[in-house]
Amino acid sequence: MISTSENPITDNSQNVDAFWSKIEKHYNESQPSIPRDAHNLRSHWHMFKSKLNRFNELFLQVKSRYRSGWSDDQYIQEARQLYINDPSNKTSNPFTYEHVWNVVKEHGKYNSATRIHGFQPPKRTKTSSSGVYTSSASDANFGENSEITISLEDIGKEDSEVQL
Repeated sequence: MISTSENPITDNSQNVDAFWSKIEKHYNESQPSIPRDAHNLRSHWHMFKSKLNRFNELFLQVKSRYRSGWSDDQYIQEARQLYINDPSNKTSNPFTYEHVWNVVKEHGKYNSATRIHGFQPPKRTKTSSSGVYTSSASDANFGENSEITISLEDIGKEDSEVQL
């Protein structure tokens, strides 16, 4: 699914039916003993994506409170516990989609490196009557013309002395 959704050629302009058809094809090629159609796969995704999103939010909360000496496993363990005790988890069941989260956590909106440090991916907007989506112009150029250089000598200087 990641390779289907992050295709730089089709980007975010692909039709929803074409998108799920590609996922169906990919799934059935990799899991031939359990064939599923696009409708089944889409329904299953919609059923658990809110749980996946909530677990990811909890993980990012835990990860943003840096603790010296903690490993990723310790952050994940705390996120698991928070998920069980979370008010939105009405059954208090453990998070059962960690295998999926492990696949998506470094991609797109789940990526902790971009989410923790405040960068949010730009929202799509329709730019023409043809239905083509694009990112806003101000967000599309994020960081293109900015250059930051910090030398070892700059680390000990006062903020007013460092030029960024």
